[in-house]
Amino acid sequence: ELHRAGNELFGEGRYTEAIAHYTRAIARDPCVVEVYFNRALAFMNTGDYGEAHGDLEAALQLDPALPETHYLCGRVRERLGEYAQASAAYLECYHQASVAGDDTYRRKAVLQLEALMRKPAEDRRGRGARADEEEAALNDFAPCSLDDAPAWDGFGGECPAKTALME
Repeated sequence: ELHRAGNELFGEGRYTEAIAHYTRAIARDPCVVEVYFNRALAFMNTGDYGEAHGDLEAALQLDPALPETHYLCGRVRERLGEYAQASAAYLECYHQASVAGDDTYRRKAVLQLEALMRKPAEDRRGRGARADEEEAALNDFAPCSLDDAPAWDGFGGECPAKTALME
């Protein structure tokens, strides 16, 4: 009932009130992945990406196989300027979506990875504490493009961007 009330408030754009309902729902039953996920969405809508990330990590502890949670974690990490971690989340989203046969989240993950590759290096370096490490991690994805994709060691074959969008 608290979760449902939180969803109604969320739908009305009353995110702070929704967060309060989700928090009470979690206190009653801390094992419902959807409540953490929805509260993370509400936190994102209030601009509190740190709290959103915490809820997404809790959701992943409960069910690490949900591609949408990994995808949203990537989005939050981008907002926090943690580009290497965002890339890792998108890769895991791609993997979990592939296992689940979820083409929508496979494509979303590929598109976000490509967007990160196109982000100017100075933008990536200007945010987050580990700019050099993040730059190196993003450079690992540089060979992957839709136009001309060589074998990509991380996936043992064809570039996921090329195969996911060309199917």
